Amino acid sequence: MATSAIKGRPWTQKEGEALCRAYRWVSENSVKGSSQTSEGVWTHPPQERFGPTPMFRNVFSNAENGKAKDDLAFQHEMVSSLRLMAEQNAFVVEEMNYRHEERAKQIQEEMDDRNMQRNTSDYTPMSKTYFDRKKRKIMTQWELFTSDYTPTMADEDDDYSL
Repeated sequence: MATSAIKGRPWTQKEGEALCRAYRWVSENSVKGSSQTSEGVWTHPPQERFGPTPMFRNVFSNAENGKAKDDLAFQHEMVSSLRLMAEQNAFVVEEMNYRHEERAKQIQEEMDDRNMQRNTSDYTPMSKTYFDRKKRKIMTQWELFTSDYTPTMADEDDDYSL
């Protein structure tokens, strides 16, 4: 089997067929197809085409069936590859959304901490009420999360029991 000088590997069946079609087309139209004007550069194929003889019909149909099976197997392989890629992409998107939510929570906590540390004594009355209201809201959120805490599993080291 001929190998491509550019690719460095054997031709695939599709490439070989395309090369044969191109060769046939150029050999039939040597002037138009390849800018070759001299005769004999391309060897002309015989003008008469012989079909498959009855003796070889089964061989050709078996080859076609084999090709159809190969094509079907290739399609199934491609479908499974695409499904795997879709699952991986979904996992990546889910992980990215989780990281984004965690970062947003972290930023909100940092802002809450900064607001709690503010000294509002020298602010204007409107700013003072705004930040005092924010502090009260933060305190109520903290109280909600800390006052409802009940451990689910007691360790030997814990002082409280359920």
